[in-house]
Amino acid sequence: MSVRKHLHGTTLAALLSEQDVIDIITVKDTDSVDLAIQRMSDARVLALPVLGEDGKVRGMIDCVDVVAMVSFLATVAPEGEELTKEMLSDMEFLRAVAFMTVAKTMDQSGVDPCVAVDEDSPTSVIVDMFAKGLHRVPVLSGDTLVGVISQSTVLRHMEPLVRLGRMKGWSRKTLGELGLGKAPVITVEPNTRVIDAINTITKNKVSALAICNKNGELVDSLSSTDLRGLGRAEIPNLLDPLWKYFLHAVGRKTTIATSLDTPLGDALTLFVTHNVHRLWIVDGGVPVGIVSLTDICKVFGSH
Repeated sequence: MSVRKHLHGTTLAALLSEQDVIDIITVKDTDSVDLAIQRMSDARVLALPVLGEDGKVRGMIDCVDVVAMVSFLATVAPEGEELTKEMLSDMEFLRAVAFMTVAKTMDQSGVDPCVAVDEDSPTSVIVDMFAKGLHRVPVLSGDTLVGVISQSTVLRHMEPLVRLGRMKGWSRKTLGELGLGKAPVITVEPNTRVIDAINTITKNKVSALAICNKNGELVDSLSSTDLRGLGRAEIPNLLDPLWKYFLHAVGRKTTIATSLDTPLGDALTLFVTHNVHRLWIVDGGVPVGIVSLTDICKVFGSH
């Protein structure tokens, strides 16, 4: 059976039934961004569905939206003055962040628009969306929110089937043979300020940066996951270099590197085992490409 045929025969309701999550964590469009940040941090998720006063889904708010909003606010320094921690600690600035509403912050990044899908839809429908860069979708039964399915949800479902099931022969193809790992890499150094790295992420509309030493070798990475929980207390630390910020960051994911010679099945296992959203392709320690969950969904949708 092809991957495409399997996905077309699996409904979103069936995919949701495989998840352990019982409670759906949401925020209202009138809630503060500060509350959304706290709930994402507590639930260890990167995004939350946003509900209107009528209980219907209005959209999604994710870490990238929050980062884009904070990045914009934090760079507004008085003309001719350099941004300082004292400015970012100013009560008026922090109050502006605290009371910014979720409605004004949704899709601030312009990267991940909200597309709601009915639970009876085949999984192939959302895999096509994921292959175009969408990361997650709220799933509805009528007008009622019944769950959220992400790229990672699809990967966890497919990994044992591709690696051990009837599709395992296909899993022996390498990432290089499948044409993966060609996405360009944007790099920064460990001494780069966090705020400058964030601006690089938003300017280039990417989800991660490779952090490299003076020899160009990959030593770490920065993604939206590392910025989860970026609330008022942490905002002054945006002026710290990355290496210092990481000393106190919580919930960080491991940076996983591999090569183009890695079989697809092994790559899927790396994604699932380490719960990461991308694999860095290195050559002699130097990052030369990325394989993201978006890339994997493209493969799933075309085989």
